Amino acid sequence: MNNYTLPPGIVKVCAGLVQSATTEPYLSALCAAEQTLFDKYPAEQQQEARRLVAAVKVNIRHPRRPSAATLLRQFDLSVSESTFKRYKREYCYVLARESHLIPDASPKA
Repeated sequence: MNNYTLPPGIVKVCAGLVQSATTEPYLSALCAAEQTLFDKYPAEQQQEARRLVAAVKVNIRHPRRPSAATLLRQFDLSVSESTFKRYKREYCYVLARESHLIPDASPKA
């Protein structure tokens, strides 16, 4: 099951936030979403993580063109298309959660 599924309206709001967020709490939410992707890479591969974040942001703003395959080549990323799409969904989910667009569904301690 996909834990990062969002309604289409929320995905469009995420695209708007990626494109033009300039105030809190949205800037913090963008940082949290980026950190989610940075955490997937070891310290010596943070340059690739930065390229991944940039590619994800382009794909969120423009979901149809360029294609994920084109972005992988353009940003010189060494992940599969399915992994890239999963990272994109996770990024948008974290962004929506941290922006309080969706409830936090994580287990409470």
